[in-house]
Amino acid sequence: KMYRMLVHLFLISFYRGVKTTNINRNMHIKRFNLIILTAFFLSSESVLGLLGNLVGRYRPTTIESKTFPLILQFGEKYDESSIGLQSVEGVFASRNEFEYIKSLAVTADAEARESLRMMAEDSFITTLEEDPLRDTQTYKQETLNIPFPKFEARRLKEYNLNLVQANEAHKFTKGKNAKVCLIDSGVDLQHLDLNEDLFSGLNLNTEMRWDIDLISHGTYLAGIISAKHNNAIEIEGIAPEAEIFVIRVFENTSREFEFASGLVKAVERCAIAGARIINLSLGGYKKSELEQQGFSELVNRYDLLIVAAGGNKGFSAPPLYPASYSDIVSVGAVNEYKERWFFSQADVDIVAPG
Repeated sequence: KMYRMLVHLFLISFYRGVKTTNINRNMHIKRFNLIILTAFFLSSESVLGLLGNLVGRYRPTTIESKTFPLILQFGEKYDESSIGLQSVEGVFASRNEFEYIKSLAVTADAEARESLRMMAEDSFITTLEEDPLRDTQTYKQETLNIPFPKFEARRLKEYNLNLVQANEAHKFTKGKNAKVCLIDSGVDLQHLDLNEDLFSGLNLNTEMRWDIDLISHGTYLAGIISAKHNNAIEIEGIAPEAEIFVIRVFENTSREFEFASGLVKAVERCAIAGARIINLSLGGYKKSELEQQGFSELVNRYDLLIVAAGGNKGFSAPPLYPASYSDIVSVGAVNEYKERWFFSQADVDIVAPG
């Protein structure tokens, strides 16, 4: 119907100009082509999807404009409340939606953030908080100004499985039929110590393939979980027959972070994919009530075991999140003598060789 209407408008416009000059006719033809191209553009699924992702009214921005990642929680009338955001100018895009905790992660400019704060005091928004960043928590020696002990993967191979009595467990199972979700920087499936048949994953976007790892952090973790045995390469995995489902959230060394809301969404996708054990070797030092609610809801809904890194900044460092949430198992590190590793943080649930 839209196309017929446009063609009809063009014909009226064109024939009105038939008796005019060729220049005018050419102008009408160009106008028609522009109308058709515009109609095609607006009807394409990708563009409709993009437009559908815009939450609030549009406000022109410049390169100097500052935006803020936020998580909003609504009252009982969640659908009506989320639609109400369309009246807030400067709320640009919805990054993640969490119906099960009536929350939405959005990006907003400074004016919109202040408007939302005012609405949180007396309107349909019940909670408004910053969407904090999470990263791999890896630090260089010069960052901490403390000498790192020399680490060799082959040395870890000599004691890691013995300390956790993996050899005894392997008499009964090596992880077959278990599915572990690895949320990190992806996995390099070309690594000789990994069995690529055990791996699958999810691409969150076309630029973030799960089977590419530009940081090597995720590949290293994959080896700890499921590296091949008896091949004389580096370490041996604790569950060499387990399936690994990979979601890549860290792009490269210059973008080695993800928002808390992105992690909750990644865990949700892991659960939908059938994984019941989730590995989060990452974190940040800012707590998020809505992140905690999201994890708790997913743990209860899907019966998940979420294991997260307890932190690498030493015994006196503040709590790391999400590891410090009550529904998450936090893990510290010990050496081969079962002594706390120098950089391992306090207040963890369990420790493991590291």
